[in-house]
Amino acid sequence: AIESIIKPCYKDNVVYLHNFSYFDAVFLIKILSSFNAQIYPIIRDNRIIDFKLIFKDSNNITLYFRDSYLLIPSSLSNLSKVFKVLKKDIFPYKFLKLENINYIGNVPLFEEFDNISLEDYNNYVNNYKANTNKEWNFKYELINYCERDVISLFQVIDKFRKLIFDLFRVDVLRFPTISSLAFGIFRSNFLTKDMKIPLIYNEAYKDIR
Repeated sequence: AIESIIKPCYKDNVVYLHNFSYFDAVFLIKILSSFNAQIYPIIRDNRIIDFKLIFKDSNNITLYFRDSYLLIPSSLSNLSKVFKVLKKDIFPYKFLKLENINYIGNVPLFEEFDNISLEDYNNYVNNYKANTNKEWNFKYELINYCERDVISLFQVIDKFRKLIFDLFRVDVLRFPTISSLAFGIFRSNFLTKDMKIPLIYNEAYKDIR
C-alpha cells in the first residue's frame, strides 16, 4: 500500500488515517521506517502530530502521514453522518480471527459485533438479505468495509476542507490539529497589529492547559 503511493503524482500529499496517533501508528511506523527514507516525526503529548517522510530511492518524494482525528475529533461514524457522505459500515470485529478468513455463510451473530445496538444489527442483517442473494463472505465484507472507510474519510476531509476555506480562506492541510487550525484562523482573520499573544511556559502553561 505504501509503495503504491510513492509516486510523483502524490508528491507532498498528506495521507490521513483516522486515529493514526492512537492506533494505526503502532503497525505502520515499523513499515514506514523500513524504507530508505528520511523521517521527521513531530510528537506532542505522546501523540504523533505529523510524520514526514522523504523517500530517497524515489527522487526524494515527500509524504506526510497525519491523524485526521486530531483535526476533526469525532468518530468516523459520526462524521460521515454530520457531513452527509458515504456512511461508515459496521463489522463483526470479534469475528476477525484467522480460522474465519474463508468463512462463507450466515451473517455472524450479534455478539461478534462491538458497540452497536440490536436494532442496528437487525437492520444490517435485513438490508444484507434484501440487497444480495449471496451468503455473507468474510473476505468480501472485510475488503468492502475497509474501502468504505477510506472513501468516507476522504469525503469528510474534502467537505471539511472546502467548508473552512469558504469561511476563512484557510487550507486545513497546512494544520495537523484542530487547535493549530483554530489558531491559524485566528491569526489570519481576527488578529490585529495591536494585539499581542503572550507565550506561557512551565506551571502556568500546565494549569491553563
